[in-house]
Amino acid sequence: MKVRKKLPMKRILILSLLLTSALLLAACATQEPPTASPEQVQTAAVELLTQIAAEWTLTPLPSATTEPSATPEPPTATLQPTVTLSLPSNTPQPSATIYLGPTDTPLPSRYEGQTALLKLENNTNEEIYIVIYGTAYYEIRFTGKEYKIEDAPWGDYNYTAFIGNEGPYTGFFRITNWDKHTLVFKDSGVSFLGP
Repeated sequence: MKVRKKLPMKRILILSLLLTSALLLAACATQEPPTASPEQVQTAAVELLTQIAAEWTLTPLPSATTEPSATPEPPTATLQPTVTLSLPSNTPQPSATIYLGPTDTPLPSRYEGQTALLKLENNTNEEIYIVIYGTAYYEIRFTGKEYKIEDAPWGDYNYTAFIGNEGPYTGFFRITNWDKHTLVFKDSGVSFLGP
């Protein structure tokens, strides 16, 4: 009969440690990353481009749609038609009369008594309506090629103009010498030409 030798305790311990570490390393080994399908790549690219375009144009991104709830919508009030009566109005229509009445800003002393030619030049086929205010006040409506204000006082002016049904066009100009000053009306707007 053969007698079996007992393994020393150190060997058993070392073998069990090696076996345990081998199992742990095998379990924690890196796995192959999953491959993305072409549809997933395309979807990710579209989402990225949408976000970039939204940032460039400051457009909010669409929010995710929520599922409909079981809560019923509250009834909305329906308005019943009513009869509308229109009465004729006596709204005064502006005329080409020039009014050099009082203004909010007094004429600076260095400009007192000094005037210049202010020409309104119409380069459109539309009617021009303009209100000029500041040192003096003018309210003018004309359809010709030009309109002249022979003695516009020197000073600062603002204007509000309509070219046909387009407008309002607003701006500022200054008359500071005796030479001709021109407001030019074009289809694109109004410009001021100094001497």
